[in-house]
Amino acid sequence: MRHDWSIMPHRVISMAEEALGCTLRVDGDIGLLERPRRALLVSRGVRSPTPADPCIRATLDATRKTIDANETPVVGTFRFPWDLALWACKNAGGSAVIALEEMGVPHGILPEKTLCVWPGQGVRPEKRTPALRKVERQQQRDRLAGLLATCAYSICVRSGGNMAMVRDDLTARGCPVETWPEASLQVQEIPPAPIEISAAARSISFANRLTHFTRAPDALWPRESYAAYLQWLASGPVFVPRDAFQALRRIIATKSICPHGRLINSAVPMVCLTQRNPFELLAENRWRKGLLRWTYSHYGLSFMQDDLTPLGARPVHYVPGEKISDFPLQERCFLQTEYSAGIDWRNEAEWRIRGDLDFSRIDPARLVALVANEDEAQSIEREFRIRAIVMASEKS
Repeated sequence: MRHDWSIMPHRVISMAEEALGCTLRVDGDIGLLERPRRALLVSRGVRSPTPADPCIRATLDATRKTIDANETPVVGTFRFPWDLALWACKNAGGSAVIALEEMGVPHGILPEKTLCVWPGQGVRPEKRTPALRKVERQQQRDRLAGLLATCAYSICVRSGGNMAMVRDDLTARGCPVETWPEASLQVQEIPPAPIEISAAARSISFANRLTHFTRAPDALWPRESYAAYLQWLASGPVFVPRDAFQALRRIIATKSICPHGRLINSAVPMVCLTQRNPFELLAENRWRKGLLRWTYSHYGLSFMQDDLTPLGARPVHYVPGEKISDFPLQERCFLQTEYSAGIDWRNEAEWRIRGDLDFSRIDPARLVALVANEDEAQSIEREFRIRAIVMASEKS
């Protein structure tokens, strides 16, 4: 049911408004505020967690225990552990109270009974506040989650962070806060060691070839639903990994490479390749701090250039950054800045294909898979009948 302030203000919402100093909007089942409500306190962890991560397993267990105790979980959203809790509630027939930065929730993962609460403008004009920065909106959302709860599980809480503040606020209000046992927060890891290049593979010729490097997905596989990804997160400590080798296997099995528009001028989805020898590029590998990854992995798929030009493959045109806007919009996806952040991007000798790369009609004998070790090479050759070569030495 929708909540109308002019008819039925609620004491919990009024208390939260007073504490936050802003007007709140609500949508859903206001009756959930009459039940015991347990906040699940989880700090932000790694960008791409796995089902084995202690924080993920603890959040899932805590959600199930909350539902079994006939309590309503209180969470935010657009954070993997919280969204996993919502997914678990939906599958268990539970309910949830959701604190939001603004109206908008992920589709396909919400329980049938929910109450969404978020800061709003226009309901009480006298309480309008200036627009907040993102970090302030997130802090406000996290505080709101605590204010909507009557108790909490402290699952994976970073010292000095938003969740620690919410935990302390709950304790000050006299709300029971239980520390979840054996839960730990994994933070972003330090850069892994650079890839050691296999000396035996240097003699392989990549003349007239275009190579696409593959890497682990940030989270979802291309075109995977969010609900399917959360189901994988809930699959337990024995799981199918989402790494660069599995990404390569998916590409070869589907005979297709999905495009992306990230870091592409005009954001047109493209498949990116290089004309250079991939072993030479590995020798120039750089850690991309903003992306939390190396520029190149030791996994890829190499094609004959003559097979891809009929499919729309074109070399990238390198220009000064200030000149890109001089070109027609439809051509900018084939442009790249010559220099930025001290890097000469021309060294990548990049080619691109607009949209999907469907290589189902290319003879597999003309493909070469690049992998990290001999076991993976034998696996690719046995499963797909495609030649595979090892890019990394035994040291890596």
